[in-house]
Amino acid sequence: MIEMLLKDDEEKIPADWKFDVINGRVATVYLVHDRFGNPTEALYDRDFKRLWACTSHEDSPEIERPSIFGEMVAIAEDLAFEMDQISVDLYNVDGKIYFGEFTLYPASGLNRFEPVSFDFALGEKWNLDTRFKREFNPWYTIQRR
Repeated sequence: MIEMLLKDDEEKIPADWKFDVINGRVATVYLVHDRFGNPTEALYDRDFKRLWACTSHEDSPEIERPSIFGEMVAIAEDLAFEMDQISVDLYNVDGKIYFGEFTLYPASGLNRFEPVSFDFALGEKWNLDTRFKREFNPWYTIQRR
């Protein structure tokens, strides 16, 4: 598989926007700048309010809300509508939105938020009601002939 290299008008890799969608609604937006150089991070809610929690990088400086942020939220929610929890990665390259990937378990579920209370508050948003229930049939229970 070959993927197009995305660069902004300054020939830099664009920031990585990770939309954490829980029960069909964006809960947080994790923004990573300069991921392959000197990474910094910021966390926002769905209304672009800065959340002062961090995981592994230095805090990013404040930025203005992108004009297409609302559209990015809508795209993330449209793509994740049938999932109870998933991260939708998008890129904003000079006002044009690109899809990156879906991530079922960001950082394998091992990210440690500071403060820890943020982790618990985020977990409380995750409702595992029957609307999101899936039949689980692992490969090792399938009867082979």
